[in-house]
Amino acid sequence: MRVMQTKRIKICYLITGLNTGGAEMMLYRLIEKLDKTKYNVIVVSIIPLGKVADKIKELGINVVSLEMKSKLELSVIFRLVHILKEFKPTILHSYLFHANLLGRIAGKIAGVPIIISSIRNTIFGGQIRELALRYTDFLSDATTIICETAAKRMISRKVVPKEKLHVIYNGIDPKM
Repeated sequence: MRVMQTKRIKICYLITGLNTGGAEMMLYRLIEKLDKTKYNVIVVSIIPLGKVADKIKELGINVVSLEMKSKLELSVIFRLVHILKEFKPTILHSYLFHANLLGRIAGKIAGVPIIISSIRNTIFGGQIRELALRYTDFLSDATTIICETAAKRMISRKVVPKEKLHVIYNGIDPKM
């Protein structure tokens, strides 16, 4: 009897940075639990790598940095597009405000089939950031958010339409 080998789903996780923080550790814990026989993962940090990058690398995951050093460094879009076209992920999942914006733009340019943004706070920097996410929302397929309170705020402020918002609560591993 022949056993069919299934192709692993490629996921690119894009995050603003990989210094120690809540979103960074949630990403690490998620990747740590992913079934490596089902998923092929790459992690891309916008800014130079931090301590969490080392932890992710220890899991055998490829981690790269776009090495962005200035907020006006627009060439970072093209560096990410290049990585996406080379890796060809089925899913681009971004964490944190800057990664959400960059991921939406570069993901569409690169032709990534599924683009997911992740909002990790109830308030993440004011009206300008909310408007930026609102006006680029059409570039993403879904947005995850950490709790009902944050979801209600994003819907009421028209940052994300209700039908595209999915609440996924932060979790902890009780064995840790």
